[in-house]
Amino acid sequence: MPETPTPIEIEVKLRASRQAFADLAEVGAFGPWRVVEQTEIRLRDTYFDTSGHALARQRCTLRIRSLDGEAIGELTLKGPAGDAPGGPLARTELTVAIPVGIGVHEWDTITEARPVIEALRIRGIAYPGDLVGGAVLVNPRRNLRLRRDTNAGHAHDHAEVILSLDEVRLEGHPYLRRYVEIELVRGAPEAIMEVSNLVAGMTRLRPARSGKVQAARAWLARLHPNPSV
Repeated sequence: MPETPTPIEIEVKLRASRQAFADLAEVGAFGPWRVVEQTEIRLRDTYFDTSGHALARQRCTLRIRSLDGEAIGELTLKGPAGDAPGGPLARTELTVAIPVGIGVHEWDTITEARPVIEALRIRGIAYPGDLVGGAVLVNPRRNLRLRRDTNAGHAHDHAEVILSLDEVRLEGHPYLRRYVEIELVRGAPEAIMEVSNLVAGMTRLRPARSGKVQAARAWLARLHPNPSV
């Protein structure tokens, strides 16, 4: 049987401010893109790596995400940006359902989690012995679903993106960062850049220099010489 291709994530992250959040939440359209739905959720992301940060050095992230206290969460392994078809903003994203609260040593008892474990081994990470838990990011998020339904002949017509307003806190620390995240749901990759440019033009926001967990790790490193993750 042919292998199932690993899903690909295409997204842009912009550093934001409280004022930018307020302004964007009130916008009904971004150029030809209409806001067709708004939802609010609360995410809790627990990140894992080796004690020597082997995944971080490969520009990968491994996390368990829970949503609003639900019993079933997501175990996700993300590859580095640019490692997948779709350009420099694309990366592989392997996500499986997993019970919230399950320990690292129990992942291999979940059939759905085994592809993630195998992908870790391919990257040189020994399961479970190499893995340790670390940073926990708590993130109230507002999602704006944007849709472009036109017939102007553009490659990214009939596309859809999610524009997320993320207020990221590092659990147990006085840490706060705000991000605007734009993720492609369907359509050509050019759609991401069109929306990103429209948002940046309205708010003067700039791309984030690092991912959310990378920024939190850097902040922790300034507090502690040897942070766990």
